Amino acid sequence: MKSASRAGTIGHRQLLPLVILMAPLLFTGCTDSTRTEEAVPDTLTHDTAHPDPADLTTASGRSRPATRTDTLVLEGMPQPVQVRLLEKNLPFSTYVPDEEMKVERTELEEGTSVRFIANFGGRLNPDAYLSIFIPDTPLTVEQMEDYVASEHGVIRSNGWRLVRTTTTPQDCPWAESSYLLQGSRERRQIRGSACIGLHAGTPFYVMMAYPLEYAEGFVPRAEKILGELRWNDTGKGLARE
Repeated sequence: MKSASRAGTIGHRQLLPLVILMAPLLFTGCTDSTRTEEAVPDTLTHDTAHPDPADLTTASGRSRPATRTDTLVLEGMPQPVQVRLLEKNLPFSTYVPDEEMKVERTELEEGTSVRFIANFGGRLNPDAYLSIFIPDTPLTVEQMEDYVASEHGVIRSNGWRLVRTTTTPQDCPWAESSYLLQGSRERRQIRGSACIGLHAGTPFYVMMAYPLEYAEGFVPRAEKILGELRWNDTGKGLARE
């Protein structure tokens, strides 16, 4: 449980130390005494007799199976992909391409961060990932934008360039505001997006980053994860409020 004194709105001056804290989490993976980090287990249990809202789809109200086979267009070709339901100890559930994305959850004093990292062919690439951050403290959209995209925000602190978009990227039509990012790492071109959305009136953000040569393999998998996301408290997916 977070301290009640943390429940107030974070002002601009308070965001700066939060940015400093979060930047290593998102980009370097170093540890900190204020957080706990763990890999989300591959084997998940389900109580089929008493499903919670995370087990339900909004379209049919039926229980979501623990695993299933979907078809994704990867490298320009339709391919069958085994996906598994991920829900344990998270504020949402979603389907993840099995064995192709490593899942890491980090609990911070300020909220929960979940990263889905490319693990194609058993080779982990930390430069290709989808990150979802859900704060525990109430913020405004403007404060979240400052946290993500200001001069000292989590994206620019990594040395990447940001372009604010007037239309939302294809992977986040639900966004209140969105940015395209580009940069480089070890002579590899990095592309991606950062999108800020609302759930129950509270902003969260989703960041996608990947080497340019990963685009045709990584983006469809990341879009599958976002498209299948259901919030635990409502059973609903990502949508503009």
